[in-house]
Amino acid sequence: MGRINLTNRIKHGVMMLFVVLGMVFVAPVAADEGGEGVREIRPPAGFDAGEVDISSAVKKHFDLTGKVNYKTDDRVVISDGNFKIAEDAKISSVSQGAYVGVKLNDRGEIVELKRLQSPR
Repeated sequence: MGRINLTNRIKHGVMMLFVVLGMVFVAPVAADEGGEGVREIRPPAGFDAGEVDISSAVKKHFDLTGKVNYKTDDRVVISDGNFKIAEDAKISSVSQGAYVGVKLNDRGEIVELKRLQSPR
């Protein structure tokens, strides 16, 4: 009487399998119908992650931006403006046609010349 035959064990295992599968597949479906499921996430008002105005940040840092027309050891022509390079200037490697940002000192001399990514 204490013995359980193989057929009863198989039946018992199959029943347990159906109980577990029922919990796994039926419970999520029931949650979706109840209205308490996952809701749509709305972005905060007044924020658009797709639009960051880098040009305004560049304009705040540099006095002017433009394309290099011509460059010598002591002068640079940028967008048809002729500028002298100050003695202690930080000049990055630029060539003719490069888009650059320029910082000027009080005398109108270039103190910083940096190659930038060309605007689209």
